[in-house]
Amino acid sequence: MSLFNNKYIQFNLYRDADLEAFYDIDSKYRRSIIFAHMMIHFLPVLIVVLFFREYWGEAYMLEVWSISLLCYAAIIVETTAYMYPKSRKHYKRLFPWLLIPFAIICGYGGYVIGAEVFKPESGLRQLSTLYTSIGVGCGVFLWTYLGMSLILKASRAIYTKKAAIEADVRFATEVQKRILEDVAIEKDSTSAYAMSVPANELGGDFFELSQQDDTILACVGDVSGHSFGAGLLMTMTKSALQTHLEYNSDPSEITKALNGMFLKQSDRAMYATMAMLKLNISSQKAEVCNAGHLPVLHYVAATEELVTRRNKGLGLGMVSKAEYTNLEFSVDKEDVLFLYSDGLIETRDENLEVRDFGFFEHIIKRRVAENHTDPKKLTSAILKDTEESDYSDRFEDDATLVAIKV
Repeated sequence: MSLFNNKYIQFNLYRDADLEAFYDIDSKYRRSIIFAHMMIHFLPVLIVVLFFREYWGEAYMLEVWSISLLCYAAIIVETTAYMYPKSRKHYKRLFPWLLIPFAIICGYGGYVIGAEVFKPESGLRQLSTLYTSIGVGCGVFLWTYLGMSLILKASRAIYTKKAAIEADVRFATEVQKRILEDVAIEKDSTSAYAMSVPANELGGDFFELSQQDDTILACVGDVSGHSFGAGLLMTMTKSALQTHLEYNSDPSEITKALNGMFLKQSDRAMYATMAMLKLNISSQKAEVCNAGHLPVLHYVAATEELVTRRNKGLGLGMVSKAEYTNLEFSVDKEDVLFLYSDGLIETRDENLEVRDFGFFEHIIKRRVAENHTDPKKLTSAILKDTEESDYSDRFEDDATLVAIKV
């Protein structure tokens, strides 16, 4: 319900356009908006009272104070009502009816003052002073009200832009969730499970777990940063990886191809690390290609030892002529292979210091020793232990884990 509206001034009976930017904020910030209105709008009350007192003395102070405080209270009540959904709904329904008693009270106050001014003995100067006083009072309140409206209009513009960005982030987050849904594989006596927990709305981790005949292909990667760009590159890298897996299963060749893609699609400030594993179930042979990532951990059931499987390789997107090779090794029945990201090893102790790599290894050994050999239960238990032992509020980096039980 707009009274007048142009690009500089907007004055509406209903203030949704002004205050909707604050509808979804925390309660403490809503209270801050209310207090801001209380502080700013008390200034015109003081100006009106002091002006009347200067020109009229103590004659009409009660009426002036009453009308001024009534206008002040109405603005504060309105602002408070708009800050909360239920009160906003009731206020907007009752608002037209509240105007009637408000107008009557203000009109009565004006009548009392006017009746005194318009006495026969009152001169033109007194009448002129009355008009000036009323004009000053209305002008000051209107000036303050419109000033606040301009501030709130700017806040609303910021809110609208922020809401659009958040909508894009939510959409990207949903896409990432679908891309990084938990994956389970079971082939004969071999089984595998993969899961990822992002630290923020958009994560940089990605994984792949798939099966081709009697071969299991697993991969864990980490794009640098946690920005929207990192999330986009992660999605592109995951998509490119799946495309290459359709016609190639050699880890080193796929890694080399992804390095070329990464160099074309990102600037030199962005890079990614990745470890890719190929396991042949029939021959019990495994190949690992590492592009600057953490080593694959191999739990050897026969000796109950945890062996690191790693060959050197530069991260993706660093050097165009980077060379990648495969490291081959054998596995036996009941062995377990782990691929993971650095969010699982960079936890903090009670002194908020980053723990060394041995702490994560200890968690894996303990969980496997407890006969947690089912990959799904094993990954869940390891992630739970890692999170509960972390003294920071939450994972500081994305946490991804793939477990393969031979």
